[in-house]
Parts: sequence; structure tokens; C-alpha cells
Amino acid sequence: MRNDTLAKNERELSSISSAIAEQTTRSLQGVELLLRRAAVLTDVERVGTSSSSSTEFLRGQTGGVPQIRELTVADASGKLIASSAAADGSAINISARPYFQYLEHAKGDAIAVSEPITKEAAPQTDEWYW
Repeated sequence: MRNDTLAKNERELSSISSAIAEQTTRSLQGVELLLRRAAVLTDVERVGTSSSSSTEFLRGQTGGVPQIRELTVADASGKLIASSAAADGSAINISARPYFQYLEHAKGDAIAVSEPITKEAAPQTDEWYW
């Protein structure tokens, strides 16, 4: 009886684990698609698009995508040039962050998702986000 119960629990946990893995994969595929669409903004600085129109464009890309809190675009030196956030992030430089360093050395169309950002990096909120 005990072994039957343990086997049943093992099957249920395996099923739940598979479902979570599949859902996570689908969510990240959606994020990847969004990031690739938004990659056209890499020319924002060169073209001279206004900050407000860049913000609106990025907000439009992230609207209805709950797994993305904020989408930002940085230049090759790590300086933020556009963000879906309302605040002016022009003084922010992300060149020391691990995901930026990964992308700096990556080949091709690499994409990176940051590790959780703590309140120290986002003092306006008590939430963690990526």
C-alpha cells in the first residue's frame, strides 16, 4: 500500500514537473519572439527617434506579456538608449552586468534574460524582477 502511494505521488510530481517545464518553455519562446521583434530598436540612437516614441514602441511590444516587466535597449557601451519604463534611464549603464557581458561576447542573435534584480537596483518597488 505504501509503495503504491509513493509510486502514485511520484507519477503526479513527474506530471506536474513536465507541465511546468513546458509552460516555462512556451513563455520564454514568447519572450524571445518579442525581443527579436523589438531588436529593430538597436538603430534608435542612430536614427534619432525621440525618447517618448521609443518608450511607446517598447510599451506596445510588452503590452499583454505579463512575464516582461520592462524592456530596455542599450548601446554597445552599455548606456540605456530606450526603455518601456516611464523614468529617464539615460544615466544608467549596464555594462558591468553579467547578462550584458555575455551578450557583448556572444556571436549571432544572442538573447539574455537577467538574473533577478533586487530592491537595491529598483528602489521604487519591493518586488524582484528580471
